[in-house]
Amino acid sequence: MLLLGDVDGVTPSARGRWFGSKGWTLIVVVMVLTGLPDPGLAVSPAVLPSTFKRCFGRCLNALKPIEEIVFLPGEPGYIERMGWSFEPDPKDKPVAFADCKTKRQIRCAMRCAKRWNIGVCPRAGGHSRIGSSMCTGIVIDVWQFKQFSLSRDQNYVTVGAGLTLGELAHQLDGHDKIFPVGHCPSVGLTGFLLAGGLSEIANDLGLACDNLKEIQMVTPNGVRIANATKNQQLLWASCGGGGGRLGIAYEMRLRVHDASKYDQYVSFMTRVKNDVPGFLEHYMKWGSRDPSILTRLKLIFSQRNSTALILFNGACIGTTVRSVCRKRLQKAGFFRYQLNQLAFRTGKGAMRLLEFLATASFKMPSPGTFFHDNSASHSMGRYVRTTDFVGGYGLKFNANHPPSKSFFKRVIRTSYRECQIRGNQKCSYVFQNLGEAITSVGPQQTAVYGLRKATHWLSIRVLGAELSKSKVTMRHLAAQFSDVTLGGFLNYEDTTLKNYADAYYGPNWRRLTKIVRTLDPTGMLIAKQPIPVLS
Repeated sequence: MLLLGDVDGVTPSARGRWFGSKGWTLIVVVMVLTGLPDPGLAVSPAVLPSTFKRCFGRCLNALKPIEEIVFLPGEPGYIERMGWSFEPDPKDKPVAFADCKTKRQIRCAMRCAKRWNIGVCPRAGGHSRIGSSMCTGIVIDVWQFKQFSLSRDQNYVTVGAGLTLGELAHQLDGHDKIFPVGHCPSVGLTGFLLAGGLSEIANDLGLACDNLKEIQMVTPNGVRIANATKNQQLLWASCGGGGGRLGIAYEMRLRVHDASKYDQYVSFMTRVKNDVPGFLEHYMKWGSRDPSILTRLKLIFSQRNSTALILFNGACIGTTVRSVCRKRLQKAGFFRYQLNQLAFRTGKGAMRLLEFLATASFKMPSPGTFFHDNSASHSMGRYVRTTDFVGGYGLKFNANHPPSKSFFKRVIRTSYRECQIRGNQKCSYVFQNLGEAITSVGPQQTAVYGLRKATHWLSIRVLGAELSKSKVTMRHLAAQFSDVTLGGFLNYEDTTLKNYADAYYGPNWRRLTKIVRTLDPTGMLIAKQPIPVLS
């Protein structure tokens, strides 16, 4: 694998094509070493945006005013779109934004970018935590692809790549259907799914990408339709291979599920302050032995609290009787510990359940409004990157010999030291047990690797005074679980990983490399953490 050195703090791979005005020498080097075509059409970076725009207009035969699609530096639309990513990389100054709403427009954007040797990256929801939804090339934004069409038997839905999780959940709710979506309604469905897609109900319904039946995308090497009978390698890669690393997706066909199973439930919330290490040990040992209980555990450290605090939330599925839920929790052994402020609420409707799992709050608006009112594309975008840093990992615990109480005592001591001494405002761990629908899929059956062999998913979040300090703290906190960590999770891209390809994909990354070489032989697609290309 050929790697170049840092350019303004970013370490690109040999597949990088466009690095801004400081990168022209490097581009030539990459072309020589990787056999890319000579940049005979190269022009000055100053005129490159307008050159791309003219090319794009000619390709479309000016069927629509180009000013409504392509936005160049200095234009109001360009400035607005600079604030559409959740965690933007301040070093990214795109050549142009292309708001495409048809396959032809995507193809024209790709064709012109290729003609003028400009890299491209896609954006849908823009929620990448390391800024992958922006780049220094052409940002092809597919947020206007909002198609939604249920099959006659209502077991499948064809959707546009621009739908958000909230828009999908809300529209499915009108047909009494459900899909394993995450917590944030404005997250783009495409990026969420292509990176895996974890949800509490994924324990029963599988990861989001496990429900992908067909995907259509424009790649640097042409349009590809992947399903069970055509381009199977691309379909395999689309389950965990990551958004933007394979092509520009514009349409998907998904399997959806009957929501009636989740129509009745009892939600619960409690706090654990006493014997926190013991409760953590028990939770890891309990695992997912009762699939009728959905849970998520959050361990919090902050400067305001002198002790560790556990927020333990979940729902008992298939009942509206609170005493039944209490008995399930008792049978699971949770009442051996002091559960503070334990509260139950009876709920009806799958949408209500999704809203509770997302907000961990009993104080919700009328059913459906959380996912509907907060689902607008780019609604959580910003111009300045925060100091918040998050990582996700798959953990493999032995159910008969989980980490001991003493292990979690050390975790708590270390967490206090790291989160207090370094001046961080807040540190938290989120644990979720992984059910059979996730782990019964073999680690080579899809590009997702670590979660298939794991027993738990762990997310670590650090809110520090500075982003660099947050990253240092993250590395130290994650290192405590190194002996049981099977890898990272691509939905939570992590720049602290030393070997991100191995962490995300395990041995699957070599297969992904071959697929990428077929789809993108000249390295047009720009990613912060691209799939490595072997020399």
